[in-house]
Amino acid sequence: LQSDEPDLIFVTMDNAAGMEGVIAVKNLYPDTPVVWLSNDKNFVAQSYRLGVDYFSVKPIDEKMMNLAITRCQRREEIAI
Repeated sequence: LQSDEPDLIFVTMDNAAGMEGVIAVKNLYPDTPVVWLSNDKNFVAQSYRLGVDYFSVKPIDEKMMNLAITRCQRREEIAI
């Protein structure tokens, strides 16, 4: 993972494992947008604290996926 920085990272792990996954990818790539998809809406506050760009509860649909990607693209445009 460390050879090239990805454009976007999806974490699709649930509960505390998902939170740990987000922490791990944020440590590796602090400037890369992160989308966290979890089975527990109670982690929304943690996602905000960790700087996740988009958090959603599974299952997700195409509209929600497009919204997540659009939000991350806007973040990149603002940073440029």
